[in-house]
Amino acid sequence: MSLAHADGPTHILTSPNFLPCAAELRAVFDDAFAEPRQAHPMRFVWDYWHVPGQYTLHRTMASDYFDEDLFAKLTDALTTFGQ
Repeated sequence: MSLAHADGPTHILTSPNFLPCAAELRAVFDDAFAEPRQAHPMRFVWDYWHVPGQYTLHRTMASDYFDEDLFAKLTDALTTFGQ
């Protein structure tokens, strides 16, 4: 099953080394899902969004998911990049 849609262009922007703490952020996510049969609050903070023909995603409030220091690093990097 493919989630890609052929009815429009795909725009992808990558920025190598954009966020030095990216591995730490990913580790938080990986740790939360390391044991697939273990239930805990961090596994259930994800909100499922699906708009047929447009997108499917899982989203969560990053400020609730990551610790304060990692969240600050992420938002600072995104703000700098956006400016």
